Amino acid sequence: RTDVVEFKVTDGCGNADSLEASFIIIDTIPPTFTAPPDTLYSCSEDYSPVNAGIVSDTSDVCGTVTLSFVDNITTGECPATDTVHRVWTAEDACGLTYSQTQLIILIDTVAPEFTVPADVTIACTADTSVTNTGMITDTTDDCSSITLTWSDQIFFGECVGVDTIYRSWTAEDACENTNTQIQLITRIDTVAPEITVEASDGVFDCAADPSLIAEWLSTQGGAQATDNCSGVSWSSNYGSSPSGCLGDQGDLITFYATDSCGNVDSTSAYLSINDNTAPAFITVATDTTVVCDGSGNVSEFQAWTGINGGATAQDDCSGENWSYEVLSSTPGCGNTRTDVVEFKVTDGCGNADSLEASFIIIDTIPPTFTAPPDTLYSCSED
Repeated sequence: RTDVVEFKVTDGCGNADSLEASFIIIDTIPPTFTAPPDTLYSCSEDYSPVNAGIVSDTSDVCGTVTLSFVDNITTGECPATDTVHRVWTAEDACGLTYSQTQLIILIDTVAPEFTVPADVTIACTADTSVTNTGMITDTTDDCSSITLTWSDQIFFGECVGVDTIYRSWTAEDACENTNTQIQLITRIDTVAPEITVEASDGVFDCAADPSLIAEWLSTQGGAQATDNCSGVSWSSNYGSSPSGCLGDQGDLITFYATDSCGNVDSTSAYLSINDNTAPAFITVATDTTVVCDGSGNVSEFQAWTGINGGATAQDDCSGENWSYEVLSSTPGCGNTRTDVVEFKVTDGCGNADSLEASFIIIDTIPPTFTAPPDTLYSCSED
């Protein structure tokens, strides 16, 4: 302030005179204060003075102080990570000012958040894309936009088409803070192969080339199968080739189609090994001639028929059974005769063939006798 002061001088007789002068108080000292400390804040936090602090210890020797602040913002390398230069200014009534700067640094160290898709189990043929197995949800970030990526690491299982996919989902914000979570996608194979062509019965002659039977077995009787996830391997319950006769059903052979995960389907067909061929003669029966013994030559006839008249035969599929039949017996002189005999050979399935030979009894020995002894008789005796 300025005080105008009148100074008056008076003598003893009351004579007086006066003059004036001013008493001036001036202010040359600005206010003082303590600025709030520099501080770090998350980019999502409130950094107003209420939260970041206001000046303290404000003083001025001459009067009251008016406080104000101005924020000068320097943009950071990623969104919302700025540096705030908060300039605090105290001004007194005389316009004297004092300023300090508070640094408020906004940082982003918090990764985005999201909900990873649930683990899933799907068939080996199913679509493994995110459209089928799920997308992440509930994505949030405090300060910026989010970039979503994923990558798959596949661990193959024990059989084809069965594996576990570790799908790594990553959310990254503009400040390169990342959050990664794992979704497990398990692919399984529980579906058996599909028989597309059923096995057909195999009917073979027992004398057929064994390779034909082997080929029928190796081609599953013509059966075919496909699998949705892997190849198909074949096996069967075949043990040994059955033997049978024409018209027999044979053995039921089951062919198993198995995929690489052990899922099985089957088809069955009959394998029949038939015999419809008669035994073949190796040697033929021959006629035999014997001298009449007067008793029908029974032992010789039995011996001749016992060796089938000398005939032999062989069957490719089974043993041979022999029989004979006297077709005709023509008597001759005395006890001679000619027997026409049919020798028949039959295999185990009743296939038979026959041939004929003759058993001939002849007489080549004339009769014998003893004449009466010589004797003398009178001419008149008988």
